[in-house]
Amino acid sequence: MDQLSTRIGTILGGVAAGLIPMAIFTPVYAVWAIFAWPIPGTTFFIAAVAWSAFLAFRAGSLLRLARPLPRETNGYDARISRGMAIVSSIQGGLILASIVVFVVLGRYVWILPVVALIVAVHFFPMPAIFGRTIDYYLGAVMLVVAGIGLYLAGQPSIVDDA
Repeated sequence: MDQLSTRIGTILGGVAAGLIPMAIFTPVYAVWAIFAWPIPGTTFFIAAVAWSAFLAFRAGSLLRLARPLPRETNGYDARISRGMAIVSSIQGGLILASIVVFVVLGRYVWILPVVALIVAVHFFPMPAIFGRTIDYYLGAVMLVVAGIGLYLAGQPSIVDDA
């Protein structure tokens, strides 16, 4: 029988492992706002760096907390790791490709909304991976944010092609 008490270190380590890439990539995604809108973009980037520092601090705290705890794994853990590796690989590839395309085209204003769209879409396979439904709501909210960003990026008064 699967006992939570023998897996708590694995669970906490898994949560920390999810926070680490978020802490690393959030500033990478957010830096493009500076090129699109220098003053508000810089403010947004600073907020993103602060958020990343918080995520990194929490991940470190969870890893330290998990270190002495039992770290037994099971098939469910392996399924989550496999599913997240697939989703993260697809997401990362799409984000990298879209950033490269928009940088080459000089269309910096499109980077952040497209990244938000890709991040939003990545939430939809997660309920099947984790067996939870909150990701549908998170993904829907992110889709709205991405849609607003895409709409704004397409406005002639926002886009600066100079």
